[in-house]
Parts: sequence; structure tokens; C-alpha cells
Amino acid sequence: MSKYSRICVSVRDHYNTDDELPNIMDTSRSVTATTRSRANTYENPPQNGTLNCSYFEGHSNEVECFRRMLKYFFMNTWQKYKAKGRKPWKLGVQLLKIIFVTVQLCLFGYNQFSLVTFLEGNQWAFEHMFMLKWDNAYDSFAYPNTRNLYAIYEKKEFYDHVDHAVNQFAKLEDLAIGSYEYADNSTEHHEVDICQTYYANITASENTYSVDLNKKTDCWKIKVDTASNFSFLEYLRNQNESEINFDSLVEAKVNFSVKSFLLKLEKHLSSPDCVSFHIQILYSNSEHNGRLRPEISQTHDFQLQCKGSIKGGKLNFSTTRNLMIMFDVVVTMLSILSLLLCLRSLCNAHKMKKKTLKFFEKHFEKSLTSSDRLKFYDFWLIEILISDVLVIFGSMWKLQIEEKNSSSYDLCSILLGIGCLLVWCGILRYLGFSSKYNILILTMKNAMPNMLRFLLCAGAIYMGYAFCGWIVLGPYHYKFRTLIRSVECMYSLVNGDDMFATFAEMSEKSVMVWYFSKAYLYSFISLFIYVVLSLFIAVIMDTYETLKDYQQNGWPTSELTSFVEMCTDLPESGTFRVQSDESSLFSCCPLRRDDDTQPDNLIR
Repeated sequence: MSKYSRICVSVRDHYNTDDELPNIMDTSRSVTATTRSRANTYENPPQNGTLNCSYFEGHSNEVECFRRMLKYFFMNTWQKYKAKGRKPWKLGVQLLKIIFVTVQLCLFGYNQFSLVTFLEGNQWAFEHMFMLKWDNAYDSFAYPNTRNLYAIYEKKEFYDHVDHAVNQFAKLEDLAIGSYEYADNSTEHHEVDICQTYYANITASENTYSVDLNKKTDCWKIKVDTASNFSFLEYLRNQNESEINFDSLVEAKVNFSVKSFLLKLEKHLSSPDCVSFHIQILYSNSEHNGRLRPEISQTHDFQLQCKGSIKGGKLNFSTTRNLMIMFDVVVTMLSILSLLLCLRSLCNAHKMKKKTLKFFEKHFEKSLTSSDRLKFYDFWLIEILISDVLVIFGSMWKLQIEEKNSSSYDLCSILLGIGCLLVWCGILRYLGFSSKYNILILTMKNAMPNMLRFLLCAGAIYMGYAFCGWIVLGPYHYKFRTLIRSVECMYSLVNGDDMFATFAEMSEKSVMVWYFSKAYLYSFISLFIYVVLSLFIAVIMDTYETLKDYQQNGWPTSELTSFVEMCTDLPESGTFRVQSDESSLFSCCPLRRDDDTQPDNLIR
């Protein structure tokens, strides 16, 4: 039985005789007119505070229908499922994406750290083989860094250092424990490049100087073998070259290359790699302070023509590699699907905002505020969209690494790492649907403006202390030697880290600066720990208490929320399950009949 049939029956039962029964046509028109009148009274809602959003079949009411449409639009995933049985596809995709992206990140990290361990071990091996008088203490992670103590102070020591590096390279295959071979594949002579960069002219004597800061570079390609005992000083004399002028020297470099083999075990789920190391020993004299600081560094690249066979073991590396590539492709496709769903939702939100603006201007001659307009956009979707883009590019870069076309693990780790971070943060969107879990999100969101204003004021004081500490304490304290280091030291002090060491390491060469350092450190620590941090927490707690009060006594409303809340239909009431054309503006309303005077159109 249709609604109109039930109306007619209820009206017929109300009257005792047929003579008292009014015309059904007039009754239906009267009821319809009353409903439309109530729907169009946006500025004057009913006295009881409720508004019935139901409508009669065969009659449309734009205000009521649009109110119901907006209410459905602002429902969360669970409410939309109860209202229309709409499946939460985006939630399902996000849950799958969390699992797949996390597994992908773990597999990539496991493979990356096996490479990092290999590179660190080779770095230590190169330091011990090519650096003269290298001590094990320089390998430790001491604080302050003890590597700064490794330096050259005499000319003869510099030549001995270069000779040692070249001769060790010439005998590398005989001396080294590691699997190394020469990159040039020559069995007799191996090439070493020695370069110097220097100023065109620097002379100083008797309080006068002459400086030409134009830089020049000289390089020598030296052939060495295992039988020779190379001497750089003799080589220069034999070539009629002048000796190194340390007064004008900016830096000297020794460059050579070796090849090695990265054996990956079954737990790494990857086949072995052929690696080329490009080693450089840098002797920096840029500060011209009487000491050269030797530093050895290495860059690596993978050989694309690295092929071989593997016997034994439980894994087929070829099959495992193909499975890893397929897994990366699945993650990429899943992220693309999530990206499309988010773009679709944002597009629908933009369309709904435009419809709402036109609707309010047409019916109420009002325009929505900027805050009401932003309510149509779910910024969590933008966050998820960004994570999808990062995961897609990270997965594509990982595929290049799997194919040995790239060795840039750093870029891939940044893309996948930030992408995984945002994927996990995106799940907060769905936790925020419950009032018991969204308090953290709402507190951060509402406190952000006050937090930024507070941090701006505190940051001005902080930077003032940073510049002051750098310029005054820097010459006498290791932690304030540079501006960046001063900022980091102060941040550590705010968090209560290493306070005593900061006081104790202050030099006493200047009594005036020593006393100033005490006043500086005591005032900074007291101000930022006891005042600034306490006020910062108070700003957040004030927002938290305000939100708790809103949860108990009701949230503040705007014109948009007041308009939507006048619809009292619950999601599970069934009123949202009307079949409609989604592309229509008033999709909740059935098609309007032009002829409503026929009895067949009234009682169906």
C-alpha cells in the first residue's frame, strides 16, 4: 500500500459518514501544500525543534530533498552503510593498502640494510688499508667525534700518506681479506689519479702578502703494479714537476676504483650483486690552519652485466625476484585504485559545494561562509591522495632497483617511508568517526592556530638565544661552534638531554665568557622548560577542555549545519534508500507527475 493509499484510509476512518468525507483531491493538495510550506521555512523552523523530512510519493519538495541529500553527504562511512547499504570501498582499499605497503616497506628495508651493512664494512676496510696509521678508536661513535683528531701536520707525512695509499692499492688483491679486484681488468698495471687544486699565487713575508685566488688544478695518471714501490715525491722529480706548495694548496685527491661482490643469503630474498667502488682520499687544506684532514669516501654502483648461477639452497632466486616484482606491481595498482577513489570523492565534494551555493542563493538569498565551504572537502582524502602518489613513485623506483637500473636507495626509502607514514596516519580518518577516538584529531586540529601563534612568539626568543650563544660561546664551546649546532644543542637542553656535559665542557680561557655562559644557560633552561613548555601544554589543554565541553553540551552550529540538522531522519530509518538518479541535483526525489488530478495517480 502506497503512502497516498494509507492517507486516504486514515482520512476515511476519521469521518463517521461518507457525507463528512471531504474530497480526496483537496485533502492531498492541502497536505502537500502544508509540507512544502514547512520545508521552505528555513529561517522559521517548527516550534518543537524537529522537522519531518519525509515526503509524499508523486510530489517533490526541493528544500526537504536537498536537506536530506546534504545530510547523507555529511554522513560517515558507517552511517552511509546503514542509510543505503553502501559498501565502504575506500575503507577496504585503505586496509589492504596498509598491509601491502607495510610488507613492501619491510622487504625493502631488509634488503637495504643488508646493503648498508656491506657498505659500512667495506668503508672500514678501506680506512684501515689506505689510511696511514689508522687507529681503531676512529671507528667508534664517540662524542665528540674522534675522527677530527686524525690529521697531517708535516710535509713528509703527507707524502708518506699518499705513498701508503698507492702502494696498498697496488697490492690490494694480495693483502685484502675482502673479494676485491681491479676495475680496469689489467693484469700488469693499474691506474691511480692524483690531483691537486691550488690558488694561483699566495705569498706572505715581512707583514706583506700577495694573493691570487684564481684556482688551478693539476692531475697525474699513475700506473702502478705489485712489484713497484711507489714514491710520489720521486715521481714529481722524475717528471720535472715542482713539489706541492702547501701555502697555496686548497686540496689534494687520490682516486682509484675496485670491484667487489655482494653475496646475499637466502634470508635477503635477492640474488648476489656485482659492485664497483670508486674510492677517493681527500686531503683538505681549505682552512690553511696548519693541518690537513685526510678523509676517505667511496661511492658505488651496480654492474648491470652481473650474471651467474647458484647451486644449492632452498630458494630459486629467479622465481623470488619475479614474485617481488609482481608484489610491487600489486602495491602500485592498489595505490592507483585508492588514488582514483579519493579523486572521485573530492570531485563529488566540489560538485556538491557548487550545488549548495546555488541552492542557498536561490532559496534563501544567502552565501555560505568560508568555513562552511571547507566542510565539503575532507582533507584526510588529500592526505591519503599524497600518500598514494608517494607510494606509486616509490614502488616504481623500487622496480628500477630490482631490475638493477638504479642504486639510489635513498630516494626510494624517502618516497616509501613518507608514503607509509601517511598511509598509517590516514587510518585516523576512520577512527575519527567515533567520538571516543577522534578527540586527539580534533584537539590537534583546533589547537593548531593557537599553537602556531605561540610557537611564532617562542621561536623569536629561541632564535635570539641561538644567535647569542653561537657568537659568544662558539669560540669556547664545541656545541656552539656553528649556528646549526647551537640550535640543536638548545633543543636538546629543552628536552633535558646532556645538561651537565653542556655546563662542564665550557672552556675557562675567558673568565668573562665563562660567567656569561652560566647566566645564559640558567636563564634559557629555566625560561623554556618551566615557562614556555608549560604554557605550550596549557594551550593544548585549553583546547582539549573546550572540546570535551562541546561533546557534553553540544557543538557550535553554522548556517549550513543548522540547515542540515533540521532533517531528523536517522540513517537506519530507510528514508535514504530511495532509488534515484545520482546525476540529478535532487536525486532523492522521484520523478514528478504532471497530472496529479487523476485518481489513479493518487491511490496506487
